[in-house]
This record gives sequence, structure tokens and C-alpha cells, in this order.
Amino acid sequence: MTTTTVAARRAGWAFVAPALTLMVLILLLPIAGAALLSFTDYSLGGSAPAATVRAIAVGA
Repeated sequence: MTTTTVAARRAGWAFVAPALTLMVLILLLPIAGAALLSFTDYSLGGSAPAATVRAIAVGA
């Protein structure tokens, strides 16, 4: 079994971190946006102004 130094492990994470961050942003931002829109009555194809976005009642 090989042992790696702390510096080698940190270097590995330093190379992976930018790609991992980008992947998380690309995946989580649309999911969060969809979750927020699901609690409103906003119509993406409608002609209503954005000021008329209302939250819907949950559990009522």
C-alpha cells in the first residue's frame, strides 16, 4: 500500500476543485431556480409583468 503526502493530496484537490465547483454550479443553480419557480404562479410563456408573481399556498 502506498502512502501519499499531505502536499500531494492537496495538489490533487487543487486540480479537481475548479471543475467540481463548475459542475456543482451548473447542476444546482437550475435545480434551485426550478424549485423557487415551483412555489409561484409565474407563467414563463405568459405576458404578465414580473411584478404580478405571487407565492402559492402550500398545504392549505
